[in-house]
Amino acid sequence: MHQQQEAATTETYPKKKTLNIKFMVVGLIAVIVVLGIVFFGMRDTSGPLEISQGFVMDVKKGDYSSAKKSFSTDAKSTYTDLDLKRLKEKFSSGVAYTAQNNLTMTGDNAVQIVEHTGIDGKTTRHMIYLEKDFWGWKIISLN
Repeated sequence: MHQQQEAATTETYPKKKTLNIKFMVVGLIAVIVVLGIVFFGMRDTSGPLEISQGFVMDVKKGDYSSAKKSFSTDAKSTYTDLDLKRLKEKFSSGVAYTAQNNLTMTGDNAVQIVEHTGIDGKTTRHMIYLEKDFWGWKIISLN
């Protein structure tokens, strides 16, 4: 009788342990899948043209915090609100626009030319340099 109880105990214990391991593995896989969805969902799928146009519109509206979101990490500290305010003054004194034919792409780099026509009819060109990284296109410098 004692041997039967020992045999029953040793048989059920591994099944319980195996069941717990299966739940842990399934739970771990579910966590990895959810984190992957969140991680890749944070990527910006906008192209350089959309980033440039959004940046120009944000600057024209005076929304510098949104405009700075278009910058790469290194460029955020380079361009201050004062720099963007000066750019806004140039844009608001005439018409600023971006156009598809003013975009030049080479691999993971792009240059968008923003043309600004002042009230005097003189056209000035500003270059927006962009670079593609894992998170999407970001502005790396302005000229």
